[in-house]
Amino acid sequence: DDGIGVDRKVAKGTKNILNHPAMTEDEFNSAFQAGYERVKHYVKQGINLFSFGEMGLGNTTTSACVLSALTGADPTETVGPGSWPNKPDLMKRKIDFVRAVLDKHKASIVSDSEAERVRKIVAHVGGFDIAAILGAMLACVEFKKPFVIDGFITAVAAACAVHMNDRVKDYALPSHNSREKGTELALAEVDITQDMVPIQAHMSMGEGTGAILMVQMLKTTQHMFVNVGTFADLMKL
Repeated sequence: DDGIGVDRKVAKGTKNILNHPAMTEDEFNSAFQAGYERVKHYVKQGINLFSFGEMGLGNTTTSACVLSALTGADPTETVGPGSWPNKPDLMKRKIDFVRAVLDKHKASIVSDSEAERVRKIVAHVGGFDIAAILGAMLACVEFKKPFVIDGFITAVAAACAVHMNDRVKDYALPSHNSREKGTELALAEVDITQDMVPIQAHMSMGEGTGAILMVQMLKTTQHMFVNVGTFADLMKL
């Protein structure tokens, strides 16, 4: 602990997923466990609501890889602009990249166990961020604590989590409608439709920004529910 965060570095980046699995099984387990343990730690301190976010460049690409592998959706349905909107040539290159990655790893990400299939998908074409958030979300389910989904990357982690434990649907709360194309598909895996998403602001920042806004909205709603007077109270004045 350094006042900002907790160092749980697994490695200095994942491997080139065009040529190799993103991470080893041990690296996946380390990242997954890091997320799980942080939730467990804060549950013991009395925290009853969690929100998730991430930071990074390139992780909309890995998230698109994971979502396509998880659902079978074509990369044209999962790839978005990321940090570079209005660049069609870059979008085409990104789609082609995701398609090539899926072709490279398709034989390695199958399993009779759905939970094991998810683990293989994240380990082969995902990132440490997704693995850690996945572990954290499943911990929330185990300890019966609701959590707020942020943008595309965390929505993909939630989609992975629900494939490992269907009860994730009972604890996952949406925050905002990301402009990333695959977000709607990822949320649909958690049975969250667009009319259930409170903040429709076409956001694309990530980093937990939408989740934090949603947490504040929940706190405001709770405060009003508990403290605001009723019409009957007004009539007594």
